Amino acid sequence: MNARDYFTSYIADDKIRQLNIDLVSQILSFEPASVFEFGAGVGKNLALLLEKKPNLYAHGIDLSAQAVRTARQDKHRSYIHKGDESSLQFLPSSYFDVCFTCSVLDHIPEHENVHDILSDLKRMSRKAVILCETLADRPDVFYFPHNYESEGFTKSLDYSYFSDANTGGDNNVYNMWLITK
Repeated sequence: MNARDYFTSYIADDKIRQLNIDLVSQILSFEPASVFEFGAGVGKNLALLLEKKPNLYAHGIDLSAQAVRTARQDKHRSYIHKGDESSLQFLPSSYFDVCFTCSVLDHIPEHENVHDILSDLKRMSRKAVILCETLADRPDVFYFPHNYESEGFTKSLDYSYFSDANTGGDNNVYNMWLITK
């Protein structure tokens, strides 16, 4: 099984961790009126954003039809749709204030066009693109490192989060990368 096949039916948990809180805080620092999440899963980051800012226009896509169905069972999460990197080309340029990911790109092998995904996210955003990803190199469990700095992103030097397996995490360190306009 490859990473794409695995994540086509993957459903992430809905547990809010400090990582999600920190990511949402970073997103809200840009005072967005609209956000887009690539790899939204069951929608926990978007739901947390909407709790903090109810009038926010939120949109997300995910590869897993099961995750999207789970998200949409909550009537407040109807803003999540099935889609993958090929869907990005149909979204307009400069349409969202902030585009973001959270442990999505780290599951995509380099040969599957991470560069193109990042280019689309940059094209779609007006203010910023935020990546919350790990640099774990564990292809046996579908973690692949990427060089976000080579794509113009700056690593937040004051942020790292250890996802402890004892509390349901994956024992990886997550960082944030940012590009602003």
